[in-house]
Amino acid sequence: MNLFRQIGVNTMENPQQLIADYLYRAVARPAIVDYMRIGEEAEVFEITVTEEAPIAGKTLQQATQAELITDDMLVVAIEREGNDHPITPRGNTTIKEGDLLTVYSGVGADPEITDIFGHYEDRVE
Repeated sequence: MNLFRQIGVNTMENPQQLIADYLYRAVARPAIVDYMRIGEEAEVFEITVTEEAPIAGKTLQQATQAELITDDMLVVAIEREGNDHPITPRGNTTIKEGDLLTVYSGVGADPEITDIFGHYEDRVE
């Protein structure tokens, strides 16, 4: 323990629990490509936009006006086939089918959020 204190570690996580949580999330929420929890509820996650997604074909400004993107959400980056670098989204950036979005959500990535991107398979009936 003294070694950890010396190098400035002040929080320790159980690696088995972290792996179990990650594996459970991968099975229970297949729409989420990758994610990182921030605090108790917030998450940054990657998700692909499907053809039937309500957000597909809309600019970020239109999606916000249609209340698809809430004040608790922020599209951080867009990876699009044919682009060498991720797109830094702006209000006039159009979301397209097949885009891989990196999204911050202050309320996590629950099914109501993943539905926006066309992933209804995460719904538990």
